[in-house]
Amino acid sequence: MDIRFCDLCHESVPEADFSNGRASDLNGRVVCSQCEQAMGGGATLEHSKARARPTGAEVAASMRPGPTAPDLKGRQAARPTRRFDRAALLVALSAVAVAGFGTPLLLARIEGLEGQLDASSRRLEEGRRRNRAERAAALRPVEVAVEEVAQRSAATVAALRAKLQDRMESLEVALERAEASTLARGDRLRATAEGLSTAITQVREEMARIRERDKEVMELSRVLGFHGDLLVKLEEQLRVATVAADSAAAGSAGGATGTVAFGSNGGPRPSWEKYIEDLASPDPGLRLDAVFALGQTKDLAVSQHVIPMLVDEDVFVRMVSAQVLGALRAKTAVPALIEALADERSAVREAAVVSLRTITGEQFNFEPAGRTQDRGRALEAWRSWWRRQGDAFLTS
Repeated sequence: MDIRFCDLCHESVPEADFSNGRASDLNGRVVCSQCEQAMGGGATLEHSKARARPTGAEVAASMRPGPTAPDLKGRQAARPTRRFDRAALLVALSAVAVAGFGTPLLLARIEGLEGQLDASSRRLEEGRRRNRAERAAALRPVEVAVEEVAQRSAATVAALRAKLQDRMESLEVALERAEASTLARGDRLRATAEGLSTAITQVREEMARIRERDKEVMELSRVLGFHGDLLVKLEEQLRVATVAADSAAAGSAGGATGTVAFGSNGGPRPSWEKYIEDLASPDPGLRLDAVFALGQTKDLAVSQHVIPMLVDEDVFVRMVSAQVLGALRAKTAVPALIEALADERSAVREAAVVSLRTITGEQFNFEPAGRTQDRGRALEAWRSWWRRQGDAFLTS
């Protein structure tokens, strides 16, 4: 069995340490696991078990500090590694100084490690400079953009502030104008309202005066109507007196001559037939005289000629016709007399209702000068009575 010794500490090195990577044989120089760990190049047990037997280059590479990334974290991590490497180197030098062996190998190892450290330092410094330059180059557009955005934002804010100020000023001016206009409009409205109130008061006073005048006019109309009806009655009485005088004169003349009129059938002809033609005369005076003359005969047969005169255009003819039919007690004239209650003149209505009461004995509270609604209800009562009792009344 070949027993080898460490060239640094001169301790025996088991063959198993070479197989599992704890000891190394670099160009015929043996380094045990303790010296390997003291110089900072040893591997952990778990990592050594997972690897195959290392070569000399791998053992040398394991004694160098591994390269780190050229970023902030890598720079921060590189400093403790360098300190650790220098501390391991000092420990190794101390061990060599104590042991007093392997000086040439240690010096060569130290020179190699220092060269590697210097190269690593240069690479790290270059990485820092490169990172700083790259970061500055990468951040410059962002800084420029931020400055431009800030400038544009400031300009925009200033423009918006100016526009807002102008808008506020214009709104204040518009508000002042609107307020002034509103006040002026309010003054005009108040003046208009006062004028309207005055006008309304004047209109109310005028309406009151008009009502008073209307009352006076209505009272005057009643007076005129009363006197008009009185005048109609006086004229009627005058005509009656005239007709009576004419009839008396005609009777005395007939008695003197002793003539008698005969009809077409050989019998005596009624003396009132001569008045029938006058009923169709265009002269209202002749029509009225004819109605008077027919009434003076007391002959019920004349009623059939007098009934149509209830709708004559002359008010005196209508009134006298109603009176004549009542005096004759002509039952067949009742329907026409009922319709005469709707005549526009109160004198005609009064003559019709008096004749109806005389012929039928009914009242129904008809007032010739009453209100239109009251007269309408009483007129409908007369019509209803005739529809129910007319046939029986005619045959009674």
